[in-house]
Amino acid sequence: MRLSILHPAAFVHQVKPLRKRLVGLDVSLSTVGVATSDVDWITAAPATTLTRNALNDDAIYLKINQYIDSTSAGGVVVGWPLNTRGERDSSCTMVERFVDSLSGRISIPITLWDERGSSTAAKALLMETSVNQRQTKRKPRKYDHLAATYMLQSFLDEFSDVSPSNR
Repeated sequence: MRLSILHPAAFVHQVKPLRKRLVGLDVSLSTVGVATSDVDWITAAPATTLTRNALNDDAIYLKINQYIDSTSAGGVVVGWPLNTRGERDSSCTMVERFVDSLSGRISIPITLWDERGSSTAAKALLMETSVNQRQTKRKPRKYDHLAATYMLQSFLDEFSDVSPSNR
């Protein structure tokens, strides 16, 4: 059964009363960054970066499902890469296709959340914290799990004042 993608407010209304973690996903053509929240929806933390290619999306969906099960997550927040003007473009279409396929493979609600700036912030953090910045410039490290964390934290901050008992 394919789940519908919920509007963020409807997602919060449905999922927050469950007091379960959220999984945040930052999807690109080559990777999926994964982050998770605490059950109180206060803090997001980086988890992992999954490498994807045209041949392994089934394996990616399986890993995401396993991660959802292992964290007892109640919902998935997927970064929606709107352009700087807040409009949809080809990146949004790619993410929507990924989410459409994922929704047929998981049993918890999904929402899309504006991820503008999350990748830039994650790259900057990686550069600031890198012990050897020359090595980082030569061989870029994966930062998608950090971008997923920024995106998920933005979602948590937006809905922090919504009480779990509001039904």
